Amino acid sequence: MKQENQKIIGVPADIASRISEYLKEISEITATIEVKLGDKLGSVQDFDNELLKTLQSLDFVRQATADSSRLMAGFSLSPIESMDSIVDRLHLEKTISMLKLDTEIEADSDNVSSESGEFHMF
Repeated sequence: MKQENQKIIGVPADIASRISEYLKEISEITATIEVKLGDKLGSVQDFDNELLKTLQSLDFVRQATADSSRLMAGFSLSPIESMDSIVDRLHLEKTISMLKLDTEIEADSDNVSSESGEFHMF
């Protein structure tokens, strides 16, 4: 992708703040869905592999959306806020890696997938 003639456009703080609140709302809706699914499936003894992957994907979406909300909130607070202070509020390594271009995320063999979030449903 050519970067010639590309202009950097600052996002006004009020828009970043509104986007943050919107993402937070989506994360909260996703968390509610997780809890309801957890309540319904809590009595099931055996999850098949596909269902488990689907539930982990839902958890990842919730955590990534919450992290994106935190990230946008950081951008709305100050245009000169240090990257470290924004990173300190984030939870997922994948979100943090977007801010640190030199960071490589190694997949942990104990984790189900590098795209999965920490599994907090049950």
